Amino acid sequence: MAGLVKEENEADLQAQIEEVEALSSIYGDEWCVIDEASRIFCIKISSDLEEPKLTACLQIILPSDYPSAAPPIYQINAAWLRGPERVKLANSLEDIYVEHPGESILYLWVERVREFLVEKSQCSGTGIENLPCELQRNFTLMRDLDSRTEEKKGEIDRLAEEYISNVKNLASEQRVEHLQKIQNAYSKCKEFSDDKVQLAMQTYEMVDKHIRRLDADLARFENELKEKLELTGYDSTDSRAVKKGDSRGQRDKRGSRGRGKKGSDDDSPKKKKMKISQDLSDALLPMQPSDVLDMPVDPNEPTYCLCHQVSYGEMIGCDNPDCPIEWFHFACVDLATKPKGKWFCPRCTQDRKKK
Repeated sequence: MAGLVKEENEADLQAQIEEVEALSSIYGDEWCVIDEASRIFCIKISSDLEEPKLTACLQIILPSDYPSAAPPIYQINAAWLRGPERVKLANSLEDIYVEHPGESILYLWVERVREFLVEKSQCSGTGIENLPCELQRNFTLMRDLDSRTEEKKGEIDRLAEEYISNVKNLASEQRVEHLQKIQNAYSKCKEFSDDKVQLAMQTYEMVDKHIRRLDADLARFENELKEKLELTGYDSTDSRAVKKGDSRGQRDKRGSRGRGKKGSDDDSPKKKKMKISQDLSDALLPMQPSDVLDMPVDPNEPTYCLCHQVSYGEMIGCDNPDCPIEWFHFACVDLATKPKGKWFCPRCTQDRKKK
């Protein structure tokens, strides 16, 4: 029995090596090795290779019994990815695993995430229906003012052409009357533009007010949470260790069931998916970055890390002064606490090994 398990592990390891080599060849610089010994990898995925509108970082841990009996453990890092959308994407990845039991699925996962980003980027530019009511109203009014302005510009062009073509045949009073019509149309255009500027300023102040309120609520929540943790003596490190132990236990149990008797009700696709979903949830729970804030972000704010997202939560700086990225989120480089001494990012570590 032990010999059979060893053979399966060797076959899984060989399959993982071949899959990683293929992915590295396909995706080039987008594929990153975080810890080869622990089988931890990361890939940056964009909605468009030339002009990316949305990006996400897919971090993957390959268990020893993947792909024969266990799915990859993964984490999707994207500040814009919110609850319902994150669940939808996670469910689609689980569906792929259920549909391809015992097969290497990382390429299918990466392309599924890319399809999701493309769909999301296309939907984000189609309308304002998903905005809050106050913002919907303001943007609808601005769009209406744009339409009116374009109509007036067309009217000005038409009046100007008529005046130029008939100016020689017009009496002095008719010329003045025609020029007055053009002037009135220009005044109306300016009025529409001023109204649009006022709406834009009002919208900015509205969003800024909500951001300040969120900041105040967040600060109050952090203080309350800190006080509760001090009172209860909660140790987050021990908690994570227990959860990780539980997730490994769940994975081992799943592996033993996978090599057991086939054809029972427990192996039906529906129940199998439910078990996989539970196992994935247990395994991923300690990896979720709880400090990501779903709040409006300045489009000019600089981005960092392998995931190319803005600064949030705890971050660590690479000690290589020539590092092109410089700062990294703890979750993206698999850190729970700040390491002692100098620390180098995965890419700089690889470059140092080559020298």
